[in-house]
Amino acid sequence: MQTQTKQIILFSLFCLLLLAGCSGDSDSTPPDELLLEWTSPEAARAIEPSEHLVARFNQALDASTVSATAFWVETENGDRLYGDISLNAGGRELELVLDEPLQLLIQYEAVLHRDLTSEAGHGLGEHHRWTFVRDIVWSEPDELAPAYMPEDLDESSNYRVRSSAALNRQGAGLIAWAEGTATFPAEGQVFHTRHHDPVLGWSDPEPITEHTGALHLIPDIAVDEAGNILLTWQVRESHPDPDTSWLFIPHYRYYSAEDGWHDLGNGPGEGNTRSLSVGPEPLGDGRFIGQYLRNNEDGERQWIYALFDPDTGWSTDDVPIPGESADIGTVDFTANGQGDALFAWQQRVGEATDGQWMLQYHADTGWSDPHHMTSWQIGPDHDMTIRSLALNDDGKAAALWAGQDEQLASPMLWSAIYEPGEGWSDAEQVTGEYGREALITVAPEGEVLALNSGNTPYRGSLYARRYESGQGWQAPETLTQNLSYPTNIMQARWDDDGSLVLLTLEASDGERDIVVWVYHPEQGWTNGSDFGRMRDNPQFLTFVLPIQGPRIMMMWAYEGPDHQSYHFLSSKGY
Repeated sequence: MQTQTKQIILFSLFCLLLLAGCSGDSDSTPPDELLLEWTSPEAARAIEPSEHLVARFNQALDASTVSATAFWVETENGDRLYGDISLNAGGRELELVLDEPLQLLIQYEAVLHRDLTSEAGHGLGEHHRWTFVRDIVWSEPDELAPAYMPEDLDESSNYRVRSSAALNRQGAGLIAWAEGTATFPAEGQVFHTRHHDPVLGWSDPEPITEHTGALHLIPDIAVDEAGNILLTWQVRESHPDPDTSWLFIPHYRYYSAEDGWHDLGNGPGEGNTRSLSVGPEPLGDGRFIGQYLRNNEDGERQWIYALFDPDTGWSTDDVPIPGESADIGTVDFTANGQGDALFAWQQRVGEATDGQWMLQYHADTGWSDPHHMTSWQIGPDHDMTIRSLALNDDGKAAALWAGQDEQLASPMLWSAIYEPGEGWSDAEQVTGEYGREALITVAPEGEVLALNSGNTPYRGSLYARRYESGQGWQAPETLTQNLSYPTNIMQARWDDDGSLVLLTLEASDGERDIVVWVYHPEQGWTNGSDFGRMRDNPQFLTFVLPIQGPRIMMMWAYEGPDHQSYHFLSSKGY
């Protein structure tokens, strides 16, 4: 019996060894060809934030065949993009980290060279290619402030989020928001701020005002390229003169990129019975310029420009506007951070002075002579409204305004272009009817683009036009068309790679989406990339294209699903 048991055990061990040997022989036999098991990013998918591509093979590669040109990315025009190549996972994974970031929303083609060979001597035989799109990868939103719960919010209160934000191209900036009662206008609100540092991130919330029983008007925020910040706001108080309703007291706070926040102070124009802030905008080197409206001793309105210098404080003087300030209609203002500013306004009456006017300012030379852009008589039912101004770092400017006269059933868009050393071009029609959403922008290299929404019944349509020197405005390109819901043009900024990033707010079936569009001078407009639903009553604050780190930073606010709270969020797009 014992002998039989030993024989059974020995036979079992023999079978196990035989099976193990068979299994070992199978694993040791390599495949007879080199194949790809998978690639990343997959076809028509977004590349990951680290800008790397991976190809995994069924065999380990011969390292001697992995050259600096064995793995690359091709653009639509055939240019090749290279980077650092490494072998991982026992030689079966080839990774490419590109030397430069890819442009957003552009289709690329990844290529593996045909000379790649495995250690077993098997080669690819031919180039292997696959396509992918450099889409935007968004981080989970950060809550910038605790959910704001108004004390007595109801449907009749007509409450709106009271907030403001600004960021520079590096991502340095500020957000300010109101907390207080929900009556509108809100009395006794307290403003809080959070500062954003490109490296350190968001600071803790900090109150900048106190409950005083007075109305604090929403702050204006300006940030220069160095990270200096000027925060201005106004407090409305009862006027000591019983015949005058209100007194507006301007305030400001200055943040230095070198040593942080400075003390609070009173801004320009203290004690005016009427004040309307326009700006401020950065001039550069910590200086800012802004405009405001005030009443003089005779009760006449005057436009004043205010210069802020961190060493000397505020200085003010009249804006050299011809005619009476009381006759001024819409006003717009912009600056480029390089010492240049552009001030535009609509003169409403006077046969010789009605129409659009422009003034330019430079920190070294002061104001230019006023330039009368165009003129026609404006009646009570007709409109001439400035829609958009743009000014690039080299001083090239563009203006876009709506004009409507007795022969027009609806307003149409007009434009003028300023070339340094040449002056302003003649006014030129951009388009006929439009839906009152319009924007003009000037690229760092001087290209001019205009965008506008459609009119009824195409009020949700979005059109783009390019301006060619000597040829005027080119035929419009339709980016989107919607017959039911309006499209809101929110902001546009030029990226370092020469592309324009545009954000629009689009609605469908009662929902609101933020859509990111990208224009490349060589490829034109890309299809929109959907950022996501903005929930109820959204308010878009700002976005930025940082030079380093994330490709886009976005801040926004929305009403909570309970309709009794507001949320302030930030997300980073890579």
